[in-house]
Amino acid sequence: MNKNTQWIVLILVLVLGLSAGVAAKERKFQYPSLREIKAPPVTTGALPSGLKLYMMEDHGLPMVQFQVLIRTGSAFDPRNMAGLCGATMELIRTGGIPGKTGDELDQMLNDMGAVIRTGADADSASISGSCLAKDAETVLGVVDDMLRRPALAQDKLDLIKVQMRSAISRRNDDPSQIASREFTRLVYGADSPYARQTEYADVDAMTRDAVVSFHRQFVQPGGVAIGVWGDFQTETMKAWLSERFGTWSNAGPVVGVFPEVRVTPAPSVRLVVKKDVNQSNIRLGHIGLRMDNPDYFAVEMMNSIFGTSGFLSRLMQIARTEHGLTYGIQGGIAFERGYLGQFVVGTSTKSESTVDMINIIIGEINRIRNTPVSDAELTLAREAFLNSYVFKYESTFDVLTRMMSLDYFGFPPDFMQTFQKRIAGVTAADVRRVANAYLHPDKLTILVVGNPDQFVKPLSAFGEVQELDIAIPAPAAAVDAAPAATPASLARGQVLLSRMIDAMKAADKLDTLAGMHLQQQSTLQLAPQMSFTFDVDSYTFLPDQLYVKMASPIATIVRAFDGKAGWMQMPQGIKDLSAAEIEEVMESIAHSPLVFLKHSRVEGAQAVYAGRADVMGRSYESIYIPLGEGKGFRVYADPDTGMLAGLAYAGNYNNEPGQFIQLFSNPVELAGLTLPRDSETYFNGKKVASGAIQALELNPTPNPALFQKPAN
Repeated sequence: MNKNTQWIVLILVLVLGLSAGVAAKERKFQYPSLREIKAPPVTTGALPSGLKLYMMEDHGLPMVQFQVLIRTGSAFDPRNMAGLCGATMELIRTGGIPGKTGDELDQMLNDMGAVIRTGADADSASISGSCLAKDAETVLGVVDDMLRRPALAQDKLDLIKVQMRSAISRRNDDPSQIASREFTRLVYGADSPYARQTEYADVDAMTRDAVVSFHRQFVQPGGVAIGVWGDFQTETMKAWLSERFGTWSNAGPVVGVFPEVRVTPAPSVRLVVKKDVNQSNIRLGHIGLRMDNPDYFAVEMMNSIFGTSGFLSRLMQIARTEHGLTYGIQGGIAFERGYLGQFVVGTSTKSESTVDMINIIIGEINRIRNTPVSDAELTLAREAFLNSYVFKYESTFDVLTRMMSLDYFGFPPDFMQTFQKRIAGVTAADVRRVANAYLHPDKLTILVVGNPDQFVKPLSAFGEVQELDIAIPAPAAAVDAAPAATPASLARGQVLLSRMIDAMKAADKLDTLAGMHLQQQSTLQLAPQMSFTFDVDSYTFLPDQLYVKMASPIATIVRAFDGKAGWMQMPQGIKDLSAAEIEEVMESIAHSPLVFLKHSRVEGAQAVYAGRADVMGRSYESIYIPLGEGKGFRVYADPDTGMLAGLAYAGNYNNEPGQFIQLFSNPVELAGLTLPRDSETYFNGKKVASGAIQALELNPTPNPALFQKPAN
């Protein structure tokens, strides 16, 4: 989308939004009467194993679409392996089938113009896709292989785990996602199967054997439903499916019910401090209902009036139209089919209006409980709800998949057909009754993700404020426990660093060291057969200034930090360094050999001998350098010469945290010192880069222009 198109879309959104706001306020919407939902004919069947079949003919296009529902979900993840269900479903799709690797299967499907995708929610898993009618038996045969005989290739599992680690590392980037995730954990309890989040330890524990075991336990015909829609003859398709899947038998008990929600938290006020934002993301609510609740239809009408009907809802009218505190707000009881959902109101507002916004939300909860809903408001809400509801059935395939889902969760066969009548039967008294029964202003969990320094009114107006720690637990590879700092280990560490200084002929240089100008050529190893070479020009001015320029024929990247603030220039533009990026800069300065060797001569500096270490097939003397706050890094020394041989430290690579190991070799004379010229860098055991120093200048003339932020 180009900039002109973006502006056109923005103007349309604003115009339509304002129009909707005015129309909602004046209540002038008129809706035509809806036709009754009539489900097209669906042929169903069941195999002796319990596998259910759903078929719907539609000869409008020479296509077939399908959906497979599997009675499992992330709620059944092992306690120490959150994310296993999702990883299993992904590996079923990408890990190959008998006779074809995942890549070969992708190519075959691509050649046919076919699509197969997999997914998993808390209370279900699925395989779905489409193909030309002439290829239906071939593609559905692949689905059969995925269900019954997946190859579950180890290399594809390794790739999935890399992607999972990357997602973990980025999960605190978006304040809105933080708010939704942490609110769910507060409402259900952090250890609930409906709120557990995947950590690095879960991913590390995830093995192919675990995936095989999960697949064997949960992917069984008695818990599977297959729906097929499109251009085929029903009896022919039914016969083929029955024959193809008829030999599949259950290997054990099939999942019957989903875990219960057992935690009902006390009301609380929680805060996630984010100093780098100027608005608050708010979530407010408590535990909700299941979709099979007999008051489902009345609650849906309450939801529509309260907060789920866009500009027509009370929340939007008050918070946005009347007070102008937000661009959008939504709230209501979100029903889940297999377990209790949440009552939640979600919005964002500028930091200064955080408390005012929460007061408005609580006020609207009390109003819908205490003030009767007018017939006109109920009629408008009902019409808006039903007119939006029809979009769930834009095609007959949507009808088929909806029927499958309702049957999967045990809803009556006529649920869709009676839906409109039951919504039409909701009265204003029903709305008030369910509001009082299911909305509890005295049991609210209030969560704010924002900067409390900018709040005009205190959040404590709603109760004692408890801060939430959302720090991501480091993976095992990144955790380097500090060795015991005994008098003997400290003395030995200093001896080894002194020996290293002598081997590098650096004693007389360190006392006067104020900075360095380093030029080197580095190669980034993107894949075993793919690399990218660039020239690196860096300036370090002690104690805390760093300028790095990485240039190649393709792109140039510059990062600068002047001791107070920093910026990064990339082909996409210029951005300020985040607090985490500034911390990385400071740690990279500390890891510089001449810097930590200079610091080792300062009175009170610690260097702890950590014994012999076997690294990449070689044995080194190991010294641990503490940096404070539980952090530190290791220095490796050649046991024969004392020369610097390597470093090990925690860090991130492609958004994945882990451990870097740098190994040095080929000592040469540079700027009057003897320094290793060449280096190889490994991340979590895999080679990711190599480099060679081209030139070194000690104590270059400071150049403030290096740190001036360019204009965008």
